[in-house]
Amino acid sequence: MADITVYDVAKKAKVSIATVSRVLNSSGKVNEATRKRVLAAIDSLGFVPKAEAAARARKASDASACWPPFSLTLRLWNACKAWQVRSQTLPMNWSSTV
Repeated sequence: MADITVYDVAKKAKVSIATVSRVLNSSGKVNEATRKRVLAAIDSLGFVPKAEAAARARKASDASACWPPFSLTLRLWNACKAWQVRSQTLPMNWSSTV
């Protein structure tokens, strides 16, 4: 089954995706009846916003990356840096892939 998107929620609630976004982000003025309709659509569809999609929309991310220098000790440097990045980002709830 395909993932549920804001487009699906908007279609079910008969609103624009901008309205769905306003409801999800609690921003902008949204009529209370419309807000309830969007929330009902979210519940009935089981919509869960994805962190990646939200980051793309804000043009920001909680992910981090590091690029290793090319040298003979590349593998050791990679292992050490990957561990450092992972241990530093874990307490901040940032996503990192090692």
